[in-house]
Amino acid sequence: MWYSILPQKFMKNIFILGFLILVCQSCEIFDVVEFEEPNRFKGCCNTAPVEDTIGNTIIAVPNAITPNDDGLNDAFSIYSSDVMQISSLQVMEQNQILGIDRKDIPLKRGWTRVWVPRNASGKIVQGLYNFTMTVNELDGTEKTLTGQFCAFICGEDKVETIPQGDCDFRNQLDKNGHFSTEIPPQDTCHF
Repeated sequence: MWYSILPQKFMKNIFILGFLILVCQSCEIFDVVEFEEPNRFKGCCNTAPVEDTIGNTIIAVPNAITPNDDGLNDAFSIYSSDVMQISSLQVMEQNQILGIDRKDIPLKRGWTRVWVPRNASGKIVQGLYNFTMTVNELDGTEKTLTGQFCAFICGEDKVETIPQGDCDFRNQLDKNGHFSTEIPPQDTCHF
C-alpha cells in the first residue's frame, strides 16, 4: 500500500494525531475562535485637536480628516503661524495597521499637508491615529506635542455616524489659531 513507503515513525505520529482528534473533539483546544474586526473608530474625536504655542508661533492640528480628494480636510495637516521645522513625527493607527516615522519636515506659514493615510496598495486606512511630533522654532526653541486624529472616508465605505460635535476639521480654524465649532466643516462628505 502507499502508506508502506512512508517512514514508520511518521505513520505513528499521524496515527497518534488522528486518535487525539477523535478522543478530544470536545476539548477546548479544538473550539472555534472568532476574531472581531477591530473597532477602528473607538475613541475618535474624544481628544481635542492640538492648539499650542511655541514662542510666539501658534501650532494647530485638527482631530479629524476626510481624505476623499474634494480639496477639504483631505490630509493630516499642520497649521503654523510662522515658518518652523518638525524634527520628528511619528503617526500610528491605533490597531498598528499603518503608520509613519518622518524627520525634518519644514512647516510653512499657514497649512502644511503632511500625510494621507494610504496603505501600500493606495487604499485609505480609516480609523483613529495617534501622533507625536517634536517642533523646532527657528530660534532653537523645541516642544513635543501629542494628539490624535481620525480618518473618515466618504463614498461606499463612508462611516455612518461621525461624532459631529467633537470632530474639528482643518477649515474650522479661526483667525486666532483656535478651532471653532461655529465654523461649518464645509466638507462634501461631512454628515
